Amino acid sequence: MPADDAQRFLWDIRGAMHECTYSRTRPRAGYSHDRKWMRRYDRGRWSMADGASSTRATILAVAVILAAGCAAYVNSLWGVFVFDDIRMIVDSAQVRDPWSTLTLDPTARPVTMFTLALNYAVDGLDPTGYHAVNIAIHLGAGMVLFGIIRRTLCTAPMRDRFASHATVLATLIAVLWVVHPIQTQSVTYIIQRGEALMGLCYLLVLYCVIRAADTRHHAAMAWQLAGIAAFIVGMGAKQVIVTAPVVVLLYDRTFLARSFAGALRGRWLILNGITALAVTLAVLSLIATAEAGGGVGYGLQDRSPLDYPLAQPVVIWQYLHLIAWPYPQCLDYMMQPVRSYTTLALAHSALVVLLVLIGWAVVRRRPIGFAGAWFFLILAPTSSIVPILDLKVEHRLYLSLAAPLAVALLVLHRAARGRVAVVTVVAGAAAVAFTCLTVLRNFDYYSIERIWTQCLTVAPHNWRAREALAQELSREGEHDAAIREFDRVLDLVPLHAPSYRNRAAALIAAGHLERAEADATHAARLNPSAPGPHVLLGVIALQRRAADEAEAHFHEALRLDPDDLLTHRQLAVLLFNQQRFGEAARHLRIVCTRNPRDADMANRYGAALANLGELDAAIAQFRRALALQPDHPDARRNLDMAMRERDELR
Repeated sequence: MPADDAQRFLWDIRGAMHECTYSRTRPRAGYSHDRKWMRRYDRGRWSMADGASSTRATILAVAVILAAGCAAYVNSLWGVFVFDDIRMIVDSAQVRDPWSTLTLDPTARPVTMFTLALNYAVDGLDPTGYHAVNIAIHLGAGMVLFGIIRRTLCTAPMRDRFASHATVLATLIAVLWVVHPIQTQSVTYIIQRGEALMGLCYLLVLYCVIRAADTRHHAAMAWQLAGIAAFIVGMGAKQVIVTAPVVVLLYDRTFLARSFAGALRGRWLILNGITALAVTLAVLSLIATAEAGGGVGYGLQDRSPLDYPLAQPVVIWQYLHLIAWPYPQCLDYMMQPVRSYTTLALAHSALVVLLVLIGWAVVRRRPIGFAGAWFFLILAPTSSIVPILDLKVEHRLYLSLAAPLAVALLVLHRAARGRVAVVTVVAGAAAVAFTCLTVLRNFDYYSIERIWTQCLTVAPHNWRAREALAQELSREGEHDAAIREFDRVLDLVPLHAPSYRNRAAALIAAGHLERAEADATHAARLNPSAPGPHVLLGVIALQRRAADEAEAHFHEALRLDPDDLLTHRQLAVLLFNQQRFGEAARHLRIVCTRNPRDADMANRYGAALANLGELDAAIAQFRRALALQPDHPDARRNLDMAMRERDELR
């Protein structure tokens, strides 16, 4: 028997021993006399069908993943908007118009913003619906990850050791990935939907490549086109998907075609398609960044360009520590540049050794090499040499997390000599522990005060967290406590204009007008182009009954920023109270258009229109105010009066 035929025969025997099933769309390798099929098998085209589990086992696995994910995240439904959620959702005019989110600028993350706008159209500012969508995206990604791992364990390089337990191992890895506490920042933190959505699309691209390798002719072409479509959606979710072409090519070479030439020949459509799209994404991102005038390292004016790349090896080892021991967590680490030469030397040396080992494994087409490449390539856009404002953020681990979890579980499987019961018990215990930590972490998102208090226990130097806590205390009416927190913030950053502005707002609420005026004036001096301090000076003037002075401050704020919604609101109220209804109506129209869920402004707008004799328009505004707030104290009375007056005129 020729050597090649003997090798194929041995593969068939091993497949039978592992109870692997073969695709019905091809003849079994080793028994076909068709050399064309033989060559396709040699390229690894059909290896993915081996070890595919039964439909019943797959359904059970999916049910386990969904149940575990729901158990871990069901309590996140009651979380509130925190941190960037306020700026990007609550105070954003963009989410109020879904079509305004669609743009060719990838830095605007149009797909992510479009989904948030759809949430707003359905749920308004009720966070429950937003959380439900985030959970659904995450669970979808977990199921796709299960499919990828299950089929990967049945490829030629993996089937001998893992094919017989592929479904169980893939289920355990997917469950650990879904319930791991590090994922809360991509799931429970609403605005990080972009990370989870990108992750889902990234996984779909790879899954489509795997399915294309397991089919032929039109079906293979359809899977490749589906992968390209998933990549396009991912481009609009987050730019990290730009690394997908490299990861897909390495996967194909490692597990499917076993060579770069075979991968490019077998899956040429999707590899060329997503590569062209990735280049386009990179170019569009650079153009958008240049037009914005911020450069890549925005917000880094007080930091050396080398601080970011020098710190990343330290950050990566901290990430690995968080994966193994995910406690305590922090929403905003605000990590400072690393200045210890010893720490830098150790972290860089260890990372270089690790990367050399991974590179050697990749060259030798070892599966563990691909796992290492997966981890570092997905982290590369945010944890390499490209400077970004935050040195360390948990949500960057969303997709990378899959690699160390898979390696750990497969090493455990080998250490247990294939005893899947032992692996299941250990992984199950870890999954229970992770789920408990995830549930506890979700509770931190139940209030803004709670999330920032917890953050400060981990990063007490974080002035952003302290300022956010102070603002929340002020909103809750604890003005004296808020002022004390603002004092601590300004001790850390004495030239930060927004902190002076925010402390001025708290001082106004507490009745300390002299100190508030001094802070607002100082904020205006530190940042002359900001409208906020002038708005506060106008509010102070109103409390002193200096209406003309207040109006001058409001007009100055509008000169600096004609679109500032708060200024339009304050000026509208001032003009309305002075019975200058025509001028007030112009500002009220802007406020009601950009914030259509403000019942009080809708009622005021209706009253201004009624005083101008525009009764039909006024009635429409009163009805809108009542639809938003049925128990509004003035809207019902104003509506009745306007309708009676209209009837009298008729």
